[in-house]
Amino acid sequence: MRLEIVLISMLTITIVSVGFGAIPEVRASGGLALDGSSFTGAYDCVNVETCSLSGLSTSQSGDVIIAFIVSSACCGGHKLTDPQHLTWVKRSEQYVGNGFYGQEFYSISASTLTNDTLTESDCCGNVGTTYLAALAVSGASTTAPFDFNVNPESACSTILGCSVVTTENPDTFIFSMLAVVSGTNPSGPGPDFSLLGNISPGGPAIEYQIPNDQVLNERVDWSTSPTGVYFEIVDAIQVEPSGAPMVAFISPKMGYPNTQITVTGKFFTGSSQVTVCGLAEPFVVVGDTQILTVSSSGDKSLPETCDVQITSAGSLSHMATNDQFTIKSGSIAGGVVAVDMHTSCNYIDSSCSVYMSTTRPNDVIVVTVICDGVCSPQITDSQGSIFILHSNNTSTGCCFSSSIFEYYSRARNFLTLDRITVDQQRYTFWGGVEFLALVNVGQRIWDPSPTLPVVAYHISGDDSSVTLPISTSPGYDDLIIVPMAINDGGGCDPVPSSFSPLDLYGGNNAFYFYQARTSLQSFQFSCNAVDAIEAVADGICSTASCGATPQRPKSYTLS
Repeated sequence: MRLEIVLISMLTITIVSVGFGAIPEVRASGGLALDGSSFTGAYDCVNVETCSLSGLSTSQSGDVIIAFIVSSACCGGHKLTDPQHLTWVKRSEQYVGNGFYGQEFYSISASTLTNDTLTESDCCGNVGTTYLAALAVSGASTTAPFDFNVNPESACSTILGCSVVTTENPDTFIFSMLAVVSGTNPSGPGPDFSLLGNISPGGPAIEYQIPNDQVLNERVDWSTSPTGVYFEIVDAIQVEPSGAPMVAFISPKMGYPNTQITVTGKFFTGSSQVTVCGLAEPFVVVGDTQILTVSSSGDKSLPETCDVQITSAGSLSHMATNDQFTIKSGSIAGGVVAVDMHTSCNYIDSSCSVYMSTTRPNDVIVVTVICDGVCSPQITDSQGSIFILHSNNTSTGCCFSSSIFEYYSRARNFLTLDRITVDQQRYTFWGGVEFLALVNVGQRIWDPSPTLPVVAYHISGDDSSVTLPISTSPGYDDLIIVPMAINDGGGCDPVPSSFSPLDLYGGNNAFYFYQARTSLQSFQFSCNAVDAIEAVADGICSTASCGATPQRPKSYTLS
């Protein structure tokens, strides 16, 4: 059986034929292949309401047909039809400026195609240029034709284009279509890619790659860098998955022993084992596409880079760069308060659960809760830790009323996949919950300055602004945290001077922090936003400024 991919491009009112020469067949180890010998000409359609592409042929049934439409003659809403009555599914649509639309469609042919003709219609205008191209991929999955985690999952189409692609199936066909709206289209491929050709002379370009392995944040470049307004569609077609676990990527990529690792991929349901550096680790299956685990060093010499592998139904995940984690030597340095781990819940209703792991014993866990209206959070912990309410801050107004709570607890030991749950007994809409594990926190934990926490809010109208004057205790070098409730719109613009955003979820909440190296007097957090906001600033003090962390008489060793 001969597997092939054929690219053919379109008809125009004025036909201009351009020769590209035969493209040699490229065959993937997993069965995907490229012939492309019929790609010998290209045309475009000008000032018409429909555009047709003829001569589309395949060598077998079950091919995945990809069609691209780029048009300045339409305002979207394209429709594809053909005499073979294929079912066309729109995978992406993007308005890219200067009146141009870009779209990607796909269909799976139930039979072999011979000189099929694609017709684009339902355009709402007839002045401008429409480009139409199609390619047929043989050997692909007919049940799940696209790689589950092509980055992003559906085709990448933006005015700025795509710079990277990630896949989780080791057998994929990666392709890219670049359209430069105001500028010159490239005439050659980027590194490791092959050029299929341009849609009409100087028109949008198409390139492809069969990597025969997973790719992680692989750059999708061209022979020349596009300038001006342009957009790009990057996608990946896969062979039929075997059902073995697939790891697309992990986060973070490095950390100290007992760092919590989030593994993203596919087919994780029913997993029986997770190993890091060959050592079996505790894990939690969050869902079919996510697993949480931790890293431990055992007797290995650090630093060490190794694979995170998952076993499910007797099958082991494929090893690739995508799953590699580096265990660093040492631990977070002493001195100032630092973030050991951070996670969050956002856009939730009545309950929120997360898992946390720490790389040092006796971390202080800080939980900030933002809700719309009156709420009474209840926090429970799988290891029995008790969370204490530090502050409750509520704003009131005609159109905006929010509550910001601060809770804390000091861990008795290392935390390993500790489950923390925040419940609300009365229904309300949560803006978000932030969870921080902090190291080097002093015995007192919170700065005793009578000016902290400080609260400010702006509860009406657009173009809101708040300023929080921050003064810490003399000799204290705090970590300043600022949780913020937002009625609508984005966070602070620009980001307040000296602060860094830890989380930013426009329309509900934002979180900023500042690691002070000295005592602060008349320091300010100033925020400009587009709608009503409430912000709370508070200080968490270090072991150097508010007492050493109480230590238990026994030592702790990670297994």
